[in-house]
Amino acid sequence: MDYLAKVTIEGVVYEAHVDVREYDGELEADLNTSLIYINDEVHLAADVSGDVLDELLDEAADMYRADDGGDEAYAAWRDA
Repeated sequence: MDYLAKVTIEGVVYEAHVDVREYDGELEADLNTSLIYINDEVHLAADVSGDVLDELLDEAADMYRADDGGDEAYAAWRDA
């Protein structure tokens, strides 16, 4: 599932599209693109610290866990 993860660190807002999947009970999160929004401006993910990237991936994983019915909706769409 694709999530728009958003975190604020020291007053700076970071946003990124993150793909979260579950394989064998383990969550895997990866950036969907090489772009990240920093205070609504586009930047390359390579220019962002690993700590910020980890926070974005963790936020998306948390969103996945809290997504009530998202997996069922995706499965129904996929199987239709």
